[in-house]
Amino acid sequence: MEYALLRMQNSVEAWHQRWDTLCKKLALSDGQQSRQVVARETRIQTVFNNRDQMPLMDFLRGIAHNI
Repeated sequence: MEYALLRMQNSVEAWHQRWDTLCKKLALSDGQQSRQVVARETRIQTVFNNRDQMPLMDFLRGIAHNI
């Protein structure tokens, strides 16, 4: 192997390898969510619950800021 890296034969295999890498980074070994994920979801839930009390653009900005 050249440079100790796997060589991909085509773009589909390369895409699949990258997707697997990203999924493995997101998966947690013990099945629990990280504190950062919980905090983000809490912020999004707060914005969503207050959607009736704010203008549409502020709601959309709040969601976009937290994703």
